[in-house]
Amino acid sequence: MKTTRTLISAATLGIGLLTAASANAANIYASYTGSQQGVTIRDLSLNQISYFSTGFNIDGIAAGNNNDLYVTSGSSLYNYSTTGTLLNQMNFGNTSGINYTDITVSGNNVFASYTGSQQGVTIRDLSLNQSFSFNTGFNIDGIAAGLNNDLYVTSGNSIYNYSTNGTLLNQMNFPDSGINYTDIAVSSVPVPAAAWLFGSGLLGLVGVARRKAA
Repeated sequence: MKTTRTLISAATLGIGLLTAASANAANIYASYTGSQQGVTIRDLSLNQISYFSTGFNIDGIAAGNNNDLYVTSGSSLYNYSTTGTLLNQMNFGNTSGINYTDITVSGNNVFASYTGSQQGVTIRDLSLNQSFSFNTGFNIDGIAAGLNNDLYVTSGNSIYNYSTNGTLLNQMNFPDSGINYTDIAVSSVPVPAAAWLFGSGLLGLVGVARRKAA
């Protein structure tokens, strides 16, 4: 009976966490420049929920895991809460010649591409402390985290797949050099499907525990 209660509690907790994750993911973050500079937060029907000003142009933006988001601007990376509070900031240096072009978040890692005096990818923790970096030798236009400790980048008429240690896994060059891939995104397993599988597995364990108890 104790085992059954424990498994039921685990099932309840797991479903609650997945629901919260789904709720947190139901926002769209868009950066804007021009007469105003900042971020607009909207629902999936594009109705505005809130917005905040940054005071600088944003080059890349990515949703974080904790009701926060990450943006790039020039040689700096920023981490904001969804209320507009600056949580973390990393400045590479105004004279470095480095420009961060795009950013993506996966798990406990932040991936940002950079161009200028160096060209490559920096891998950082959620507080923007660098853990690793690697050079690509070309300017990156868009970057997206993959599903298997890897990432995807675009440059000109090519798409590249790298491991997080900088090993080139796959490469696709479009035959028309007049084509330029501007950005990239990777879809993940839908949360409702994952929740269904998770719940079904735990309920199966509950059934096994009941049979053993009998």
